Amino acid sequence: MGNIAKMLADELQNAIVDKELQIFYVDEYGVLRKNLWIEVTEQDAISSSGEVTGLLDRLNELGYHLLIDDCGMGHTSLTYLKSSYFCVVKLDGSLTKEYQNERYQEIISSITHLSHNLKFDVIAEYVETEEQRNKLLELGCTGLQGYLYSKAIPWEAFKEWLPKRMH
Repeated sequence: MGNIAKMLADELQNAIVDKELQIFYVDEYGVLRKNLWIEVTEQDAISSSGEVTGLLDRLNELGYHLLIDDCGMGHTSLTYLKSSYFCVVKLDGSLTKEYQNERYQEIISSITHLSHNLKFDVIAEYVETEEQRNKLLELGCTGLQGYLYSKAIPWEAFKEWLPKRMH
């Protein structure tokens, strides 16, 4: 299904993980946890707090997929790739917007190659044209996100949007 619900780190509190995600997606609409992906930004992931680590552990135990957001731009991006928390990397938009630049193409290709070797899927964000989509697929991206498909949907609007797509 591939629906991605972007949730800010401050929203990833116990009540949402235990109650709202479970009731809204899994119980009410029958969305399998493996089809609900939660993005974690580099800034949130590098936090060494026990609270963040515990939350990532709980989300994994519950069967949710975690994405590394903005991969390729931070100094710790490679650290994520050795983590067992994540299964998908999402390329930073500053890379995907420059898809015609040969140097950026090499960077994207290198990230996708490494990610695939480590059994990660790779999503490109900020995809706006078919030409861009085709090039990013050629460079190894396995998923795409951007205005070519849909504008970002705020959390409350997403909760209204999903039921219409489930029937």
